[in-house]
Order: sequence, then structure tokens, then C-alpha cells
Amino acid sequence: MDERKELMKESYEIRQWFQDNDWKVNKRYLGEWTEDDPRWVQYLADREVKRARLDIINYILGGE
Repeated sequence: MDERKELMKESYEIRQWFQDNDWKVNKRYLGEWTEDDPRWVQYLADREVKRARLDIINYILGGE
């Protein structure tokens, strides 16, 4: 039960990160940031890690 609760908390935190950082996509696609801008590159790297972790959590929790 504790593990499930911790995973749900982590899932919430990751989803919150996506919400807090979704403006960065606009910076890139509106041309304010270039494809090689360090802020964009870092966002993509962070997003990849967080997305992978969220997928694992969702799998463990049964697709919630």
C-alpha cells in the first residue's frame, strides 16, 4: 500500500512538472528559443527522463 501511495505521489509531481514547464514548448515553436538553445536542450532531456518514469509508474499502477 505504501509503495502505491508513493508512486501516486511521484506521478502527481511529474505531472505537475509538465504543467509548470509547458510554456517552454511555446518558446521553441514561436522562435524565441532555437533548437540548440541550452534551455530547450535541457528541457528535452528532463522531459525524456520524466516521461519514461511516468510511463513506468503508470504500468506499475495498472494504467492509471
